Amino acid sequence: MEHKKDFVHVEYCEPHRIRTKEILKQFPDIRKLIGKNPFTFFAILGLVGFQMGLCYFVSDQSWWIVVGAAYLLGAFADHALFVMIHECSHRLIFKSPEANRLSGILANVPLLFPSSVSFEKYHIKRILDEVKWNKVEASHILEITRPTLNAKIEKYNLVQ
Repeated sequence: MEHKKDFVHVEYCEPHRIRTKEILKQFPDIRKLIGKNPFTFFAILGLVGFQMGLCYFVSDQSWWIVVGAAYLLGAFADHALFVMIHECSHRLIFKSPEANRLSGILANVPLLFPSSVSFEKYHIKRILDEVKWNKVEASHILEITRPTLNAKIEKYNLVQ
């Protein structure tokens, strides 16, 4: 493998699964924390409300207050919302794909650039490239079935 300097590249499979097994072996009670969490939707609602409220309260303030609020408060909320968009793309909030997609769109409202809907496409492409298009491993990492992965590959016109 040629040495790349942009990220840490390894030859073995992604580390999340291995690390999860190690943690579960040591702390089996953690298993009940893994899975879908619909309460995340309330965090999305709260953060979107916080962002919109912050915009309202600083709208008539001087520029340095706006910049300070954006940097000190808004950046925290933006990062949390982007993490929740990632959770939505893995369907870790609701069972329904549509509810997860709508939650991701809602989380995307205060962000500058729309990314929620296209996030899934590029996330799937990145995982497929990472595992050299091994669909069994990719579907395991993405926590979707092989037929679902095949449907998404076709839907997004992904190619090797």
